[in-house]
Amino acid sequence: MKFNVDKCKVVHYGKHNIEFQYSLYGQPITEVASEKDLGVVFSRDLKVSIQCREAYSKASQSLGLIHTIIHKVQKPVSSYSSLQVHGKTTLGILFSSLESTLC
Repeated sequence: MKFNVDKCKVVHYGKHNIEFQYSLYGQPITEVASEKDLGVVFSRDLKVSIQCREAYSKASQSLGLIHTIIHKVQKPVSSYSSLQVHGKTTLGILFSSLESTLC
């Protein structure tokens, strides 16, 4: 099984790393400052600032969606049809999107 060199990346960790140039099949592997794997961001300095920034951004988007839903619904919330979009409730769509951003 051959690896796709274009999809391989190298992150050098530590202050005293000599930053060796790695190659695969004679082609150099791309060096990056951070990489996301399984939803976790690994950065060169091992700080969580990038991970926190992405989580904050997703949370802000979700709050914006909640704000839009609350202000767009003109009818009382007891009216079930006002909360439906393409057969799904708006709140169901909201909670499924929140679930996917948190996992």
